[in-house]
Amino acid sequence: MLDIPSISALVAAVGVIVGVVLAILELRNITKTRQMELIMSIYSLFTTRGYMEAWEKIRTREFKDYDGYVKKRRAQTCGFKAERTFRHTICYQPEFL
Repeated sequence: MLDIPSISALVAAVGVIVGVVLAILELRNITKTRQMELIMSIYSLFTTRGYMEAWEKIRTREFKDYDGYVKKRRAQTCGFKAERTFRHTICYQPEFL
């Protein structure tokens, strides 16, 4: 028959196992919650007024490709030689080089 010390040791072992299982479930839940919070914070940036206005400018642009953009910007800004770089169009006067 089981005596008091063996019953208490069994209850303690079951308590530890239940605690570990609950901790693992809670960690999984926290991870999912943090991922959802990240998605919601990123999504909230797309609903701001500034983003909507910038997106409307991009959506209603008049040029179809980068060369059309360079041609239009060259006519608007400097009218000199335009050079394509990674992200910008640089206008300069050739005689000052």
